[in-house]
Parts: sequence; structure tokens; C-alpha cells
Amino acid sequence: MSSDEDIPKIIKSTSSRHEQMIQSLIDNEGGRQNLQVLNDRKVLLIYASGAAAAEGEVNESHMKVVKGRLEQRLKNISFLCDLEYTQYHSQEGCLATPISEFGRRIIYKVMELEQITNSRQTSYADIRHIAEVIKENYEKYSAFVILSGIATITYLGTNLSFMLENLQKTVVITGSLLPLSFMRNDAFQNILDSLILAGHFLIPEVLITMDHKAYRANRCRQLKCDSLDCIESPNFPHLVEFGINVEIKWQLVLRRGEQMFTSDDSTLELAPPFVTDVIIIKITPYTSVEHIRHILNTPKLRCCILECYHFGEMPHSQELYNVLQHAQQQLGIILIQISQCIKGQPIANFKKLVNGILVQYDITPESAQAKIAYLLGKGYSNQEIYQKFPQNLQGETESVRQFEKFEVQKQHFIQTILETLQKTTGDEQISQNMDIMNKYIIPNLGCFLATTGQLELIKDLRKNEGNLNIPDFDGRTILHLAAANKQIEIIKYLVEEVHVEINPIDYLGYSPMYEVLISRDKDLLLYFYQNGGIISAPHHILVDLILSSGLNGDLELLELIFHGGIKNLNHFVNVDNRNIAHMAVMSMNSKIIKFLRFKAKFDFSNRDRWGNTPLENALEIKSKKIKIIQVNEVAIDEIIEILATIGND
Repeated sequence: MSSDEDIPKIIKSTSSRHEQMIQSLIDNEGGRQNLQVLNDRKVLLIYASGAAAAEGEVNESHMKVVKGRLEQRLKNISFLCDLEYTQYHSQEGCLATPISEFGRRIIYKVMELEQITNSRQTSYADIRHIAEVIKENYEKYSAFVILSGIATITYLGTNLSFMLENLQKTVVITGSLLPLSFMRNDAFQNILDSLILAGHFLIPEVLITMDHKAYRANRCRQLKCDSLDCIESPNFPHLVEFGINVEIKWQLVLRRGEQMFTSDDSTLELAPPFVTDVIIIKITPYTSVEHIRHILNTPKLRCCILECYHFGEMPHSQELYNVLQHAQQQLGIILIQISQCIKGQPIANFKKLVNGILVQYDITPESAQAKIAYLLGKGYSNQEIYQKFPQNLQGETESVRQFEKFEVQKQHFIQTILETLQKTTGDEQISQNMDIMNKYIIPNLGCFLATTGQLELIKDLRKNEGNLNIPDFDGRTILHLAAANKQIEIIKYLVEEVHVEINPIDYLGYSPMYEVLISRDKDLLLYFYQNGGIISAPHHILVDLILSSGLNGDLELLELIFHGGIKNLNHFVNVDNRNIAHMAVMSMNSKIIKFLRFKAKFDFSNRDRWGNTPLENALEIKSKKIKIIQVNEVAIDEIIEILATIGND
């Protein structure tokens, strides 16, 4: 039995206030003591159009969609449905996947629209109906997956990105060229990738998933018709790649509330009905002035989008310019100039065709059409639309490059940001700019500075009214990053001078003190504990951590966990109801058993799913009933002696 001198100094630190906090969490969680457990995400899978569940032969030109067949096929695919779990545990007709690599099941409901259309027939009304379905079910589900036909998938995704205002949940659209009924198909992987994305990650925008990648929907084009990678995003990187790991480019994801026309309210709003009197003219050498004049005189036409050559060039013709000016000034038609080029970043020094024409080169034709229909639907005047259309509303465009270089000294870059934001006059505008600073700039900047240990620059952030409690996109605060990188001076500054919240929980369920635990820094763990820190992580993560410490004989980690505040180790059991003592017995580790017996006051009476206590496991090992390749007789005898004397103290 180890003496008090063998226990690190961290063991001797106690706090009655801290113990009360831990106990209250134990009482409230009923076995999930000081844990911030992530709730399961419930996904609605909407079958709107396309061939995913179609039936027919490969050589048939038209395959038939059979109602109800999609759910039947999903149930028969083990990676998409755990039948046993679904039968006994799932409710409300939902399906449940097996446990994923992230330790969670995806619970999802299949909804087939009454009319599953051929995607070639998709209309604005069909897209609007899908948006209404999402709105109706927004509070019931954590995320949405939409199965669509490939032919119009980019139009569906682009329009939904503008229709769903104040979107704060993940919406993933996918489809397939080959249905699930074919042995070799792309539907299975696309559906699986979409469910994994929707079922685990909060990406508050509309995405298209195809061929192991996920893209921002309103940046997508269909560049091929006979290939499984038919959807691409030529001018904007993909946001997610499904490889050995799920790689998400968080720095590119739209932050919640970053989109235009959003509010602090979490309620999803549908944009007013779009005005669809919008036409696109592709300029070619065959396009005559008479053709354009005839089109622009179409009754009720509100906008004409001109797809021009290269950077936006057209034939130099005074007659053409006169026609465009007449349409704009006399007929009130909004003219928008975009490029035919699929790929390439535009620059700013190209002239407009006509004074007052809207120019937006870095935008897809689908996005240009949906964007103007959206703005017209909101009832803006032409003048207001000319102001709003160039803005990045839903991540559909980027600013035009100016070919200018800026360079500032590192110690002045924070002031440079502030001065830029404060160039506009008026208290209200400055207040809005500071809100932008606090919401979007400081969290990411502060986390970077914490990672690299730049305390003085973090102090500069605070001096300039920066809120150091605000998290970045995935919920991680400056304290999280400082803890993960063992930046003790930054941690002390944040805790003692700034008085930041010491137990913020990120979107994956981790607290800063958990980051310290993983780093095994005893002194830093003691510091957090003395200041009210709590080790918070998803329950399954702590179960794995604690049980593996018993199985591997990792006494150092176990002591840190215990003296970091997790006292009741009996609450952590695996699916077989086996606890750390069971694991320590199987690995014949008497040091772990001693610690549990004499320091942790562990209850060894709990039985696993086969009805065995740790002592009974030890006796079975001794009697060779449990076959172990090499039995440590001395260790197993010591374990039996320790466990057999329980109650005789």
C-alpha cells in the first residue's frame, strides 16, 4: 500500500466549495457527474427528387421511384441502420445508425415528399415547398439531409441558401447518379457522408455533398454529366473532405449570425416569395442587338443577367449600349454583368458596360439569379438593390481583388484593425463595428495568440474593449487554447485579472481543464482545480479514458482524474457494465486496485453483464476459468487478498 508521500502534491489540495459543486453535478446528472454530455442529434432526411431509391434496369432511360422503398433499403444497409438498436430503442419511426467513429449514433427520420419529382421537372414552387418543410420541422430536428436529383441540385442548394434566413443548423443536400438498387452505386456513400456531417457537426449553412466532399451550395456548378464527381466549386474551396478523417475547414465556414438579414433570435425565417421574373442572356458572337432588344421588352421582366466574355467583355456597339440604357432607365430593368468563365478570380479595373449596371464576377449564374430574385422578393427598390447586390449575403461571393499589398508591424496590427473599424463616423456605427470585432475578430485572433503564447497582444485586445470570453466558431475560448498549449502565464492572466469563465464548454463538450488533464500537467491541473475548474467531456470519452487507465495500469492518469475532481469512479462503465476495477483485474494490475481500494474508496460490489464482481473475475483467473496467456500469480494473489478483505477494515 502506498504512503501519503507517494501521492503527488496535487492529491493534498481540497476545496469544500469545489466538492459541493461536484456533488451537485453528480446529484443532478444521476451518474453522469461533472460532465457536459452532448445530446444526440436528430436528423430529418427528406426525399425530394432523384434516383436514390429508384428501381429499374441499368439500360432503362427512365427508372421508377417506388414510395416507401428508400426506408426499406436504408434498413437493409448495416452502416446506415442498426436494426436491433432501431427496433428496441428508436422512437417516432426513426432509424439509428451504428455507433460512429465519434462515439455517437445518428438518429434520423425518413420523410418522402408526397410528390417525388424527376429533378428535370423541379420548379421554384418545388424548392419553396422543401424550404417550408424545413421550416415546419426546424424545432424538431438538429439538422436536415435532402435527397435531390443531380440535374437541378445546384439550383436547389443555391435557392435554399437564400430562402432559409437566420439558418443556425446544418442543411446537407446530396444525390446520386446510380440508385441504391444497383450493386455498384454512389447513393450509399453520398447518403452516409451526408448523415455523418449532419449528425455530428454544426455547420450553419446549406451544403452539397458529393464524391467524398461537401461544398457551400451557392458556390457550386455542375461541370460534368457522366461522372460521379459532377459537382464542383470552381472558385471556392470545398468545406469538408471525407478521407481517413473528416476534415472540416472551419475557417471557411459561415459563422452563425454572420449571414446578412439574420437576428440574434434562433428562429428560422423563410424569405418572402422570390420574384422570378429574371432572365439570363449568354452573350455569344451570334447574339444580335435585336435579340437582346426583344428579350428586354418581355412583359413583367424585372432583371436581366448578362453572361459576358472573359472578365465581362461584350462587343463594342453603341447600338447595344443604347438598348441596355433604355432597358435600365426607361423600363426599370435591373442589369447585372457576370462572367462566363467558370474558374478564376476577377479583378476590379474592368469597366462596366453601362453606367449603373451591377457587376459581380465571382458568382455562379445560379447564385446571381437566386440572389436577385431574393432581393426583389424582399420588396427593395432598384436603388436599394444596387447597394445590396454586391454585398456578400450568404457566402455566395467574395470581394474583388484590388492588387494592393498591406503590411503592418506585428505589435500594431490590433490597433490597425480597430482604427479600420472606427473610420466610419457616428456612435451607432462604431457600436456596430465593435460588435463585429467582438463576435468575429477577437475570438479567432485571441485563440491564435493563446496558441502562440503572445500574452502582451492578448492584453492589447482587452485594452481595446475586447471580450475575452467569446468563443470561436467551434465554441473554444482563449482559455481552451491556452490550456491545451500549457500557456501558464496567459492562463493566470485570464483567470486572475480578466476573471474569464473558467469552465466554458466547447461544441464538442470539452472544458479547458480537460485539455490540461490530457497534457498531464499536475501543477496546472491543481491550479484549475483550486480556482473552481471542472473536468468536462462527453461521457463516452471519460469512460474510455478511465477504463483504459485501469487496463493499461496508468496510475498517473488515474490519480490526475481523481484528484482533478472526478471522485465517483463507479459511474463510469462500458456497454458490458464493466468498470475500472474489472479492467484492472483483467490486466492483473495491483497498483490500480490499491488506489481504488484505499484512496478512491471504490465500490467493488458492482457486477458486469455476466454477473461477476472484480473479485470473482480475479478468482476465475486464479482457477484458470478465464484463460489468460500469462498469469502473474503474485499480482493476482495480491489482488484477491485486497478485495477479499473488503468489509474487514
